[in-house]
Amino acid sequence: MKIIIILLGSLAGLYAAFGVVQFIGVLLTSNAAPPYWVSQIVLSLVPVLFGLIVCLACFQAAFRKPKPPKK
Repeated sequence: MKIIIILLGSLAGLYAAFGVVQFIGVLLTSNAAPPYWVSQIVLSLVPVLFGLIVCLACFQAAFRKPKPPKK
């Protein structure tokens, strides 16, 4: 199960990395009106944040110390 969680976390990290590339592309090529430009920036941050949250959650779950057995 740990391997699947680590693999899922890695894929989420890659998703976040592609989101960063998309975000940089939006910053460099966006020359529309200010409200539209701001919404493009905010929407291009969504994949980055989602990928980072899933990545961190998966790696925390995978590398959490096991609970000691109850006596």
